[in-house]
Amino acid sequence: MTLREGWVRQIFGPPNSPLRRRLRKLPVLGPILRRALSTYRGVRARRIELGLALQRVRTDFKNRRAVTAANVTRRNNRRAYEQVYGDDRLLSEYLAPGRVSLYAEVAEIAAAERPRSVVDVGCGAGNLLRAVIDRAAPERVVGVDYAAAGIQRAKQLVPSGEFHAQSLYDGLGADETFDLVLCTEVLEHLRDPAAAVDVLVRLCDSGGRILITVPDGAQDAWEGHRNFWDEAELQEFLGRYGDVEVSRMRATPMSLLAVVRP
Repeated sequence: MTLREGWVRQIFGPPNSPLRRRLRKLPVLGPILRRALSTYRGVRARRIELGLALQRVRTDFKNRRAVTAANVTRRNNRRAYEQVYGDDRLLSEYLAPGRVSLYAEVAEIAAAERPRSVVDVGCGAGNLLRAVIDRAAPERVVGVDYAAAGIQRAKQLVPSGEFHAQSLYDGLGADETFDLVLCTEVLEHLRDPAAAVDVLVRLCDSGGRILITVPDGAQDAWEGHRNFWDEAELQEFLGRYGDVEVSRMRATPMSLLAVVRP
């Protein structure tokens, strides 16, 4: 009850009190009072709605300014990922169960290829490469990521790996090729995904495989992404590079898996 409502009750009594009933029955004053009361209630309801709307705006503003992995990575730039990989709390948030499950499933698929050499383009903190090594034990693993903080984490997680802090567009040496090329949850962030796939194809050895995952663009609307493909669109986009099979990930159904055989 507001302070104003309290005064009204002190003067006229509670709703439907004898005094209020008598006033409502007055020939002239009654209709005026009813209209005034109806107007007051409408104004009060609109004020409450406006207050709640402003509260939601303030809450949303505070939530979006909070330093969380989702808010930081929404900026979709190198500095954002340096911050996430360089902070234990943010990295723990970033490596949510869904992402870890995706890495585990990709690693299982990779192990079935029995690769001797693997490169992870956009390797982040090295968690996917760690999962691949644990399941497939390739002779050589290489990781590339533009965030130096991620590369430092990966070196600690995978001491036997070779890591390069650089843009994926730079590729590696001209004669560097691998049995298996991984690129998970990367292409949706890029300004030029076609140029990135050109690099992946150059890195893939004759008879090798490229494993690519992206969110299903039919469901994905996250602000940190630039590119959105559904299953058919991903098939068409990658089809120019060779034989392509697109399927849906089991552990994370919102993600699509493309196996490319250049």
